[in-house]
Amino acid sequence: MYTYGLEADFWWRLLLLVAIFSLLLFAFGTMARKWWKVKRGKILTNTYVNERHKKIDRLLRSLSIFSILAGFAINSTRPPLEWYWFLQPWFIVLSFLFIGEIVRAFMQYKYAENHNAYKVTISNTVFAIILYVTLATTNFWGLM
Repeated sequence: MYTYGLEADFWWRLLLLVAIFSLLLFAFGTMARKWWKVKRGKILTNTYVNERHKKIDRLLRSLSIFSILAGFAINSTRPPLEWYWFLQPWFIVLSFLFIGEIVRAFMQYKYAENHNAYKVTISNTVFAIILYVTLATTNFWGLM
């Protein structure tokens, strides 16, 4: 049965997909922190290594917002089938998340007390990219 173009169990499958994805990321992050003996930071907060890191992160966030707005302005002038894929919000957000994590790893490598913290950041980023790619190439692990 379809409701407004969606299957009846769509939301349950989406919730299951998000739960599995989150659990995998959490479990991998926990194992990586134990492997390299890195203390867990606060959940869902930005922990900056120093003021320079904070300024760079804020600059990246501002650039991402500007890029999304500029991408919307450019793509809205074109027919929907001719939109630039690299100006789509999903691509801009994922790109800036990746760049932000690389900056975080570099700052941890250069300035953090625990020198292994950057290894955890890089491994979590690579694992998340692998999960995203498998989601995109396997029809959301067969759930959608």
